[in-house]
Amino acid sequence: MTQVRRLVRLASVVFAACAMLLAACDGSKSPDTASPSSPEVPGLPEGAVNSIAWTADDWIYFSYTVPSTSSGLWRQRRDGAAVPEQVDFKLPPESCGSAVINSLQPLPDGRLAIAARCDIADGFRSFAAILDVASLDARVLVQFPSFSGSGIAVLPDLNGAFVTAEAGGLCQGLALFGAQGGFRPFKHEVSIGSTTFWPDGVFRDAQEQPACGTTGDAGWPALSRDGKMLYFVARTAPPERDNRMTRADAAVVEVPTDFASPPRIVVSGIRSPQNAVTLTAHGQTFVCVLGIVDGKSGVWAFRADDGELVKSWVGPYRELSASPDGSRLLTVKKIGKNLETEILDLG
Repeated sequence: MTQVRRLVRLASVVFAACAMLLAACDGSKSPDTASPSSPEVPGLPEGAVNSIAWTADDWIYFSYTVPSTSSGLWRQRRDGAAVPEQVDFKLPPESCGSAVINSLQPLPDGRLAIAARCDIADGFRSFAAILDVASLDARVLVQFPSFSGSGIAVLPDLNGAFVTAEAGGLCQGLALFGAQGGFRPFKHEVSIGSTTFWPDGVFRDAQEQPACGTTGDAGWPALSRDGKMLYFVARTAPPERDNRMTRADAAVVEVPTDFASPPRIVVSGIRSPQNAVTLTAHGQTFVCVLGIVDGKSGVWAFRADDGELVKSWVGPYRELSASPDGSRLLTVKKIGKNLETEILDLG
């Protein structure tokens, strides 16, 4: 089953992902047939959709960034029956000036987790906040170093969150931050091919310019439905160890959220990863990755138990979010000059 709806209609849309998935930005590819669209948003300037979240109240929330300004939070009914509307809420702390929303995660209880960077008088502060979508009240869950925007995964008990941080614009690290106690380091390294490294190495080094490109990195976290397992995408060092991480091989890794046992490689052979979410169907967990496999850009669904590819959708997809029940996948796709949401089903 595939359902397609218009998310934003603009004369021209700038995608943050195009630099990493050049093949997917090829406008010569024939667009899929779309259902009737919602109206154009009056006066909305061109920008980039950075993250999406399908919440339990059947709204699609998305972060929309206009160049040279801060990003805003928008939402639209999933059925496309209304024009997208901006969500006006205040991110804590009160001293927060312009905020950049980097990533969204729908929570099982209907609330929304937001990873954001807030400009303050003495620099900036990065944090994960929990937003009540009914009252629009937000509270800070954890604070952490500068955020790269490749994902957030909040633990079900709200006791912490897995977040990513970027180092010098070249590589990133994945770490767990507790709501009461800060940085919680991984207990085991990850090995992919001949590369062995700490997924949270950027946080361990505490340097703005660590040895990026000479070792692996990690990001794009997603949790199993029960919150006991973490899945993330790890990259090896690039072939020439020349900082070009988009050329590095990537793999999906599984590890318990309490780090009780070493990481396990679920599947490898991925390039240019951009997002990962988990789905649950037929009593099994599946990891869906947005990236390049065998030279093709698209969404790839792997069974977590054995890494078998069970389904794929090739095309210019961008962001991913699981449905509230965790059985379907919401994506953003470029159709001509428009952004469309598309719901994908494992079948």
